Amino acid sequence: MRVFLLLISSFLFSTDFQSVEIISTTATASLATIDAFQLTNKQPSAATPKPRKKPDSEKVKDIWTDQLRGMSGKKDADENYLPPFTKTEITYYLDAKPLTDEKITVIPLGGAVAPFELKIIAAKRIEQECDGSFVWETKFEPITDKEILAMKTTSEMLGTYLVEAFVIYPAVAHPALISNEKLTKAMLPKGILTAKVEVAVDTDQDGKPDLLLTGDKSFKKVGGEWQILKQYLDEEC
Repeated sequence: MRVFLLLISSFLFSTDFQSVEIISTTATASLATIDAFQLTNKQPSAATPKPRKKPDSEKVKDIWTDQLRGMSGKKDADENYLPPFTKTEITYYLDAKPLTDEKITVIPLGGAVAPFELKIIAAKRIEQECDGSFVWETKFEPITDKEILAMKTTSEMLGTYLVEAFVIYPAVAHPALISNEKLTKAMLPKGILTAKVEVAVDTDQDGKPDLLLTGDKSFKKVGGEWQILKQYLDEEC
């Protein structure tokens, strides 16, 4: 009788122990599943703010207008090129040595030709006779686009001049001309009247000017504020 009770007790203890092991294993598996779920669905940490991208207008070093002159292999008695024209070129005198990989943006001020870019092909340091200062005579790749070569001047200049163009150095990605009719006093530098604006260009696609050219000054936007790029004096070389 005592042996029988011992056997039953041993059986119950073994069964209970196995049940404890099963429950313990199940609980461990459940915790592992919860941890995996929490890791998978962990909320991402706040993204590190990207550094402020420098607007195109802030990198601009110079702006000017240029007359695109038609050129060909033939000239008349007055040494003017005769049509049909095969190319036109831009040469400009920069204050500092340009980089070899830099380009300019050219915006024709007449017709419907879209802005385009030109590469720098040569730069030569020369001394100005008027004051002995040095500038860089910079040449750009020739323009051979037939649409441009077929344009007629919109200015009073006659002869072989095709069209006036606004030039930006170095090139900008999204230039857009703004007509004077769309300008307001709040958009312009202090003291500049709309009537004095010769060319206004938007470079960041917000419909407001970032580059400005008047009769005696050029401006650019830096940090949302206007800065003078150049001031043109009557006694300049």
